Amino acid sequence: MFKPTTKFQILFWLSALNLISLGYALPNVLHAAGHGLLALGFGLWAKRVWRDSRGGLEEARPDARGSDNEERFADLGDDVSELRDFAERLLVQEREARRVEPQR
Repeated sequence: MFKPTTKFQILFWLSALNLISLGYALPNVLHAAGHGLLALGFGLWAKRVWRDSRGGLEEARPDARGSDNEERFADLGDDVSELRDFAERLLVQEREARRVEPQR
């Protein structure tokens, strides 16, 4: 019926207007909750229309970037291992400090 870009704009503005209306409807909690749910629903629907109009996530990413991401994840795994080792050393030092301190 509508082009995806037009549908996205309509849904985006419906979500924005419901967020604005949420502030005015705050004295009535149920009314405000309704505007909040409508804003969330229209926002998620707009996100889905936007994603689908762009061909999905798989087609948006070229294969060349995939190898770059794999390198980043490998580096991230090394960083996590270092952070875990550091945390374990801190825990061991804390346990040893508790054993050495005299009881008061």
